[in-house]
Amino acid sequence: SSKIKEACMFESKSRVGATKNPAMVIAAMLVLFFAASVGHAQNPETVADSEGSTVPDRVFYGPDGDPLPFQTVSEVEEFLSTARILDVTLIGEGVTKPKRLLLEANGVRAHAKFGYHDFKGQGEKLADGTTEMYFQDSFHADMAAYELSRLLGMDMVPPAVIRQVEGQDGIVQLWIEGLTSYEDWLQEPGNEGQPSSLYFQRQVKDMKTFDLLIRNIDRHSRNINWDSDWNVWLIDHTRSLAKDATLRKSDSFKGCSRALFEAIQGLSKGEVEAALSPYQAGFEIKALLKRRDKLVKLIQGQIKKQGEDKILFNYGDAPPGLVISYD
Repeated sequence: SSKIKEACMFESKSRVGATKNPAMVIAAMLVLFFAASVGHAQNPETVADSEGSTVPDRVFYGPDGDPLPFQTVSEVEEFLSTARILDVTLIGEGVTKPKRLLLEANGVRAHAKFGYHDFKGQGEKLADGTTEMYFQDSFHADMAAYELSRLLGMDMVPPAVIRQVEGQDGIVQLWIEGLTSYEDWLQEPGNEGQPSSLYFQRQVKDMKTFDLLIRNIDRHSRNINWDSDWNVWLIDHTRSLAKDATLRKSDSFKGCSRALFEAIQGLSKGEVEAALSPYQAGFEIKALLKRRDKLVKLIQGQIKKQGEDKILFNYGDAPPGLVISYD
């Protein structure tokens, strides 16, 4: 399965040789023309993803707006684990009362989120009126979701570690600076539906697929966030990975990247247990593997019904339905 590149600035998912392909060059020119002609057009930084040649890099920034100097994800995790805590501030939103940390080590400063809520219950009624028989709202689940994202080769979940802060165990996760939430975006005049960036829309499909796998019951407009390059960042997975083996709202699946589908198929029981057992009990891991099998079957069924090209995509591919003729 595809594994995440160990780099602070994640490697772009570019198609090799894409810019040398005449069809792709023509496609890029057509997309630029149509983007300039449509009133609800994409921002300039989204043109690259639509033309099919590149996808933006993911860069971690400090509070001063400068890129952080880390060369690997392991270095980010080491920083989160050992950096001195300069300040702890209550974020002021969210029922679990998370905190924002200011960390410093060797002259490098960065913000991080600290979550420490840890609750499990049964028969919890949710805001949408449904009831969760097995409910958890726990930093352990949040950490397990991060570890699972690494196994899947995803770069959408910010680096995280388990650490004590002010005498409490919890998850310390790198704060992604300058994000726009879906909730805030919808408040802007003229915005409705979802952003027109093809790259964004494809990431949302992978997000929904990941949420099905982990049985995330708490994805909402405040925790769907993206940076200025339309990179989506997935946070707040405390209400996931409970021991329910069913796929919740399976009709939310609309497709996913080939890389993610292959990685989900390739998950082994051994690697899942090794990565998640520090945070999840055996029956929760067993439920995850059962959901994986059901999700694979769901995706295979949709491929058989609609065709592979309608369900699976590669990041960097040209927009679907764009046909180039040389006649």
